[in-house]
Amino acid sequence: MLARLAILLLTCLSCQAQPWWVRPVSSAVPGWIVEVVVTNATAQTFEANTFTPASVTVEWGDGSTSNLTGTATAIHTYAAASTNLMVVRGSARRLTFGSIATRLWRLKRSMSIIEGLTLSDMQNTFQGCDALSYIPVGLLVNQSSTITNLQATWRLCRSLTNPPAVSNLTLVSGLFQTWASVDQCKNFPDVSALTNVTTLGQTWAETTATNYPDISALTNVTTLANAWERCFRMTNIPPISPSTNLVNVSAAFLGSWRLNCASVKFWDTNLFPNIDTSNIPTIDHCYLNCSNLSDWTAIPDIFRF
Repeated sequence: MLARLAILLLTCLSCQAQPWWVRPVSSAVPGWIVEVVVTNATAQTFEANTFTPASVTVEWGDGSTSNLTGTATAIHTYAAASTNLMVVRGSARRLTFGSIATRLWRLKRSMSIIEGLTLSDMQNTFQGCDALSYIPVGLLVNQSSTITNLQATWRLCRSLTNPPAVSNLTLVSGLFQTWASVDQCKNFPDVSALTNVTTLGQTWAETTATNYPDISALTNVTTLANAWERCFRMTNIPPISPSTNLVNVSAAFLGSWRLNCASVKFWDTNLFPNIDTSNIPTIDHCYLNCSNLSDWTAIPDIFRF
């Protein structure tokens, strides 16, 4: 009991508003738990959007609940400055938290893996959530057989740069549990089990991490267009396996100028037989401004410029 209390205190050191334990999460039914922080009582809102087919229940963390069916939007107003554990349950083709920057800034952490919720498409799910600073490495462990699209999923999530101070904790069904080791919390969640994914366009674009998830098992991917565009702190290219399915690598690493490794030879037809080097829109700017690459001069011009 004392150990659990110590964990709770450590985790809430960063809370700037009302402690979340004032608003407990029901553990009766599993759900995906995210932390939403509002800093004053001047009609601050947060948003959830679903896309057909969908049947989703959202508990906003202050006692209010919304039900979303099909393609729908729910905008909730918080009455007071508070730290809220929002819980999402059900199923949806896709779920996002909106597109208005001031609302997206209020999403601070994913406090659990995605459970009690089934998704098949994570396009734009976290796009623009610039204050999001914590995601469990196993966020998508329950979605491995369903997710096919990671288009722009974490685009502009620029606070996901380093593991948090308390990196071995997550919240599942309202109860703290520990990972196997403190290293289990990464900058971005593991995607290696999402072998049905076909789209990685803009997935991590304009983020500020140093390293990115291994995608070598994702051999069904057809496009990496802009996947790591303007990741200006990125130093190494994540593992990418040869693939017969990959066709589009346009601007994949555009502007990631700190890359100091060897490039991936997308122009090698033995490795990527369906990348058409004569189809300029699908390959141009792949390594634009990545002149720090160790084999920069050996890269065909159309991939460099």
